[in-house]
Amino acid sequence: MGAVDCHCHLAAPEFQRDIESVLEDAKKSSVLALVVVAEHSGDFTKIIQLSERY
Repeated sequence: MGAVDCHCHLAAPEFQRDIESVLEDAKKSSVLALVVVAEHSGDFTKIIQLSERY
């Protein structure tokens, strides 16, 4: 059984440098899904790109 992180900000610039390791750590911790939320409407494009990539 795993968890779902229902509120995270992976589109934030702070995560872009090491997004791969952040996602790998989540996977190793049995996180099954991440729900990425926007801080600003400008984040929508980045969130869609993340969704399509991962």
